[in-house]
Amino acid sequence: CRVVVDAGAYPVCWAGLLTKDLPQTLELCAHAGRGGDSYQALKLRLADPSVSAGVTAAVLRSGEPVVQMMSEGGEENWAPHARQLGLGALHGLPLHLRGQVAGVIVIGLDAVDAFSNAEMAVFEEIAKELSLGLERLRARKAQEVAEKQLQANLRRFQAILASEHAGVLVIDKTEHVQFCNATFCRMFDLVEAPEQLIGLSSTQVNDKTRMAFANPERERKRIDAILERDEPVDVEEISISRGRTY
Repeated sequence: CRVVVDAGAYPVCWAGLLTKDLPQTLELCAHAGRGGDSYQALKLRLADPSVSAGVTAAVLRSGEPVVQMMSEGGEENWAPHARQLGLGALHGLPLHLRGQVAGVIVIGLDAVDAFSNAEMAVFEEIAKELSLGLERLRARKAQEVAEKQLQANLRRFQAILASEHAGVLVIDKTEHVQFCNATFCRMFDLVEAPEQLIGLSSTQVNDKTRMAFANPERERKRIDAILERDEPVDVEEISISRGRTY
């Protein structure tokens, strides 16, 4: 909107998106130019008579660019806000998200005559770029939400594992420690706290734990064989030093 007003010298430009919580309601998301105060908390209900005949509703209904001029319907039928701002013509263009009309961008012009073909072509390109930007923004926000939810789930998962009586060590596909609980550290006589092992490589952990086994070389080969088969193993006893068995 700022580029349209500052670089293009158009008197006003604003953009709005359909809201999720209020059906058939358009909420302002950007504005530049005249009438800043009147646009601060703008929400248009498309069913209102003052809106349903305007350029915004026409764009949302058709999904196509729409130009409206005061000269077409007379000043008495001209949109009140456009009349107050001294505008003679309005050009509305749809904003799309995932193939659906999700909002509009409206440009106002002082002159009563229509926008030129060159101007309309430029504005259509601007609307397409805005739509692509909105797609990327929504996708990024959705990814951020998913990542936050994943982190919250991971924290709950870690809290559960941390309270378990069994020793737990989680190593990811890059062969680095992602989680370790206190029981694991006690089982293998580690002086480090669980959080100090996070990020260590599997080789580093092996070096720290190998001497806790009653037969380090045998257990090392056993672990390598399990990893090579890539299959779960349970109900298996491990002999630890000082006569301990887990």
